[in-house]
Amino acid sequence: MIKHLEMGQGVYTGLATVVAEELDADWSQIRVEAAPAVVALYRNTDQGPYQGTGGSASMFNSYDQLRQAGATARAMLAAAAGQQWDVPLGEITIERGIVKHARSNRQAHFGELTMRAAGLPVPPNVQLKDPRNFTLIGQRLPRLDTAAKTDGTAIYALDVRLPNMLTAVVARPPKFAPC
Repeated sequence: MIKHLEMGQGVYTGLATVVAEELDADWSQIRVEAAPAVVALYRNTDQGPYQGTGGSASMFNSYDQLRQAGATARAMLAAAAGQQWDVPLGEITIERGIVKHARSNRQAHFGELTMRAAGLPVPPNVQLKDPRNFTLIGQRLPRLDTAAKTDGTAIYALDVRLPNMLTAVVARPPKFAPC
């Protein structure tokens, strides 16, 4: 879920890349969705106590948060695998969305471990990747929003329809009348 608006600048792809990098996810399996309006969860931590996007600050605002989130999820998935397979956590590796234990030849996709991982305590401190080891950040990746924007399925503010919604427009004079 991306808390910042995508208005053509690539926020959905850029921010998803940060999470996928730390998670060691398979880029081809990454999908994004706009976060709902819940200020308590998705507030802009840099620009005030509101949920919004402005000043080209999306990456600046969320980069560290999303790295931390991706690394935390990665650690919890690894812990879930270690627990399920009864193997030492230090022997678990994750690459392109696959959690592996080489010695026992076991492996699992993230989805197979999410329920167990969700039940584990959230680790307070996780190790972030050294930027020298990035495989996604800094690479040219396909934008995640291109298909929806080109085939007409992207939802814009003008497309939103709510129950009992009213629409207001400015009534303009039929011609300019100088004072």
